[in-house]
Amino acid sequence: MLENVILGLLLYKKLSIYDMKKAIEQSVGFFYSSSYGNIHPAMKKLEAKGFVSVQEKLVHGRNRKEYSITEEGIGQFQIWLSQDIKVGKIQDEGLLHLYFLAELKEDKRIELLNRYIEKLSEKVIELSEVENAIRKIEVPDKYREALNYRIITIDFGLKYYKFELTWYKDIINKIKRKEI
Repeated sequence: MLENVILGLLLYKKLSIYDMKKAIEQSVGFFYSSSYGNIHPAMKKLEAKGFVSVQEKLVHGRNRKEYSITEEGIGQFQIWLSQDIKVGKIQDEGLLHLYFLAELKEDKRIELLNRYIEKLSEKVIELSEVENAIRKIEVPDKYREALNYRIITIDFGLKYYKFELTWYKDIINKIKRKEI
């Protein structure tokens, strides 16, 4: 998956590994993450396959490698993007805690869930601010459609976190009413 994320981000501009890490965090970061330790080998693999090329530049007296997507890379990205979307597994630490929550005393359960609800509330605020900022960006018409798809992924994140907020508040109420 990381290789496809890299190819997709390189469609828009050349990036160093450092810039790629930042681009991942600032674009798909709320639903996908990766480390430098994963990005570097993925870039090398893409380069070996001919999907990206690398140019070295001297920046502030240091060599900097910038990667760009090749025509073969664009083709590979299009193949991946056209494939059926796989239904992924939910990997959510909150659900893992919830699964074993009976092992805590009731007051600790509620305390833990309230702290999680606070974190979810912060995420809603953060994504709302990002969405508002992105909606104000003036882009050329040729990039408008791409921007709109980025906005709808943020909308998904907002709806997801708002659902979790409501759901976990309901769980707390069920705990208090002794329904679970």
